[in-house]
This record gives sequence, C-alpha cells and structure tokens, in this order.
Amino acid sequence: MSVCNAMPTQSTRPYIGREKILSVCRKIAHVRLYDANPDILTALARSKIRVIISVPNNQILAIGSSNATAVAWISRNVLAYYPKTLITGIAVGDEVLTTVPSYAPILVPAIEFLYSASVAANLHNEIKISTPHAASLILDTFPPSQAFFNQSLSSVIVPLLRFLSRTGSPLMMNLYPYYVFMENKGVVPLENSLFRPIARSKEMVDPNPLLHYTNVLDAMIDAAYFSMKNFNITDVKVLVTETG
Repeated sequence: MSVCNAMPTQSTRPYIGREKILSVCRKIAHVRLYDANPDILTALARSKIRVIISVPNNQILAIGSSNATAVAWISRNVLAYYPKTLITGIAVGDEVLTTVPSYAPILVPAIEFLYSASVAANLHNEIKISTPHAASLILDTFPPSQAFFNQSLSSVIVPLLRFLSRTGSPLMMNLYPYYVFMENKGVVPLENSLFRPIARSKEMVDPNPLLHYTNVLDAMIDAAYFSMKNFNITDVKVLVTETG
C-alpha cells in the first residue's frame, strides 16, 4: 500500500511526533511527500518505508539555474536523512508541464543538476530522480496503442525521456481512473474505474494489439508506455505517483 502526503508549509506546520506518524503509516510500504518534511523524514528513520521526497514547484527555478543550489538541496534534504530514512526517489515538481508551463524550459536542467549532485554523493543508483506528470499530458488515451504525448511539449518530453532511459529512472504519472469515468459517463462503466469485477463483455478492448482491459488504470498506464514508444523509448517504467 502507498500513500501521498501533503503538509502545511515549513513556517506554519506544527511539530509532528514520530509515534503519531508511524501510527498512521502502519501497513504502508511507500510514501510520497510533496516536499521534504523534516519531521516526517526523521520519524520514518529505520521504518523500512520507501519514501519519495519532492522539490516543490516554486523551488525549480532556483535549482535549474544553479548547480550549487542543487547540491545544497541534496545535502539538506537527502544526505541529512539517508540511509536511516529509506529515500528511494525525488519528484522534481508536480505536473509542471501542464500547471506551470513557464517552468518547462528549466525542468530538465533542474533534474540534471540534482542528478549530478546525487552522483557526487554516490546515491544515483539508490535514489531515482523524475517528475510527475498529469494524465492530460497524453492525448487520445484510448485505445492505448494510439496514445501520444502532447506534441507542443516535445522539446521538453524528449530530453526528459532520454534522461530517464539513461539513468534507469521511472516516468512518474498522476493517473485518476475515477476522473475518466466522470468525464465519460455512459461510455466507461463505473466498475472499470473502481476495480470491481466486470463481465468480459464490458472489458475495454484495444483493437490493434487485441488487449483486454478490466480496469481504466491499466489502460492509462499502457497509454503512457505506447506514448513513450512513439519516441523509441521502450526501457522506461511507469510509476503511478497519484491515483484515485
């Protein structure tokens, strides 16, 4: 089981005790934080919970403009806690290409600077760096075999995918099957979005490779894989960083 956790800003949030955090995290194997909350990172030490920390969108410009800033960020938010806290990934921003498009040109440089800092700290094999995308980045998602990335963002997507391929990092996607149901009432059965058992006659079928889908999430994930294949990227895994 995995969860995403958002907290108040550093200046306003109260202290959170280790016992309270761990009581919430029972039976959780993975956690994604929307920042690098020091209280939570300290509390998760020696817990064996795998943690993805995040660079907030408002920090991307500074990191993408300065290697020294990236080094300082890694030192402050990773080296201060790892390996006692099992940090396994860094999410650089959240849905940057669709929510803060003005940051698009600096996104990959920010990721590259953070990666260089992780290499210098010899953490690049243990901690993977990527950036979460909105599902709307992919167009014509059904059938999945016809899906493709928004072509207007190719100048960012292509170098990003090449970075992910080169470093063994995942393509992070925020995928919400229930939203698909809400936007396609009468076309997509509710059961397909809620992982409920369905009759084979209600399964979604991609006619090109004749793939059957018992749920919307699997189709959305495959749409991401087919979109990457259009750029000849076939060795990058999809990591679902939000869902619901």
